[in-house]
Amino acid sequence: MDYLALIEKKIGRGEAGAKISQKIEGFHGLLTREAAAKLIASEMKLIEGRIYKASEIKEGDQSVDLAGKIEEIGKLMEFPSGAKLRTVVLSDSSGEVPVNFWGEDAVKAGGFHLLDIVELKKAYMKMGKLNIGYKGGYEVKEKAKLLSVSKAVESKGKFCAIGKVNSIEGIKEGNFLFEITDGERSVPVVLEALPGRGAQLKVGDSVLLEGVVLSGGRITVGGRARMLLRKNRENIFRGMLEGIEFERDNAFLLAGGERFVVERGTLVKFLNLKGLNEDIDIKMIVEMKMPEIKGRKVWILLEEKEGRKSAVQAELR
Repeated sequence: MDYLALIEKKIGRGEAGAKISQKIEGFHGLLTREAAAKLIASEMKLIEGRIYKASEIKEGDQSVDLAGKIEEIGKLMEFPSGAKLRTVVLSDSSGEVPVNFWGEDAVKAGGFHLLDIVELKKAYMKMGKLNIGYKGGYEVKEKAKLLSVSKAVESKGKFCAIGKVNSIEGIKEGNFLFEITDGERSVPVVLEALPGRGAQLKVGDSVLLEGVVLSGGRITVGGRARMLLRKNRENIFRGMLEGIEFERDNAFLLAGGERFVVERGTLVKFLNLKGLNEDIDIKMIVEMKMPEIKGRKVWILLEEKEGRKSAVQAELR
């Protein structure tokens, strides 16, 4: 894009040249004329709403809009002044760019997941990193798809998966080895980047693996990948919703290869159908909602009676 032409069209050649020289001086001569023109065009809102590519962003760019996939989530840094900072690395088809989140945004960014798609608005480039300032904003446009173990073993490239710890082998050749399952299939996991975290694992724990890859039939947690651990209580189930079935007068939540009896009232709350009349066929509503809720994380408070597990309370997460 010819940024100089945009500026000249707006304010004339003479004034445009003066503004560019002034901008270059303001950056101690470190900006090229092209970069200075792009910065001025952005400040004048002549390129407002344009979605940048990561490789296009230059030092001094303002009002940068960018959409990218989360490749890395840094630790929260707190300074003596009280300032908080977290750096997140985003990628698109052209490359990667680090993004600084400050203050409460830095805290909230800890809730991102690897492979989420995030859209930035009005960010600015300083010292090689994009920053979200008080004029900027961000939004998670698409959450990373969470796979069951059975689906994970068919994946190519990076993915996120959830499962229960089925067995633990321990440290071997500097890596921590264990196995996870979804009740139907099991797969070994290699903790390369975080072998010390393996010591916290217990059989039955739920683990969320983010940004991992499948290699040689094993899930490898290395480099930028993350493992989030959830300790399970005996009466709490966490997993992925596989479906809802009806059998005579009973309804069942299907998750983690198990069936949990669920009463109509609990199912109504689970599906967020407050005020649903008793005479309405809930089976039809379930069929309509299933495409949007199947595969989502589910939390179930259990009660075991007469050899059957019942869902006293259930929530989509």
